[in-house]
Amino acid sequence: MRYQRIDNNKIEIQPEGMHIRDMLLTIAEVSYKTAIPRGLGFRQPYIHLVKNTPDFQDCIETQGGQPVMLLMDYINGRDCRTKVFQARDEKWYLDSYAFQQRKVTSQEFIQGIVRDSADKFLDKVVQEIESQGGN
Repeated sequence: MRYQRIDNNKIEIQPEGMHIRDMLLTIAEVSYKTAIPRGLGFRQPYIHLVKNTPDFQDCIETQGGQPVMLLMDYINGRDCRTKVFQARDEKWYLDSYAFQQRKVTSQEFIQGIVRDSADKFLDKVVQEIESQGGN
């Protein structure tokens, strides 16, 4: 997998022979592992029973059996804010603007403060894929 920043709002992701579902599942796993608790997320285990490991398949939307989007917002109280989608041009993109807001408060968001890097996140995804023997 490789990626290339298109603009401030999106990054093109190139699977390079990797199965799309496997790529999306790896992105989802890294997103979950790197997300921090937000709001009442730090209290969520006490509010109701939380699954130890979410089923990331539930985050993948399909059309005709084919993946078209990975959509993650809050999962087990973690602020994932990860959206990877297939656009009309058949290419895959990460919504980097939404992702980069994961570690800011609502007040910081209004002020336009960005604290996380979608590029560094995708570097971690590439490292994870390479450690699994992928592209």
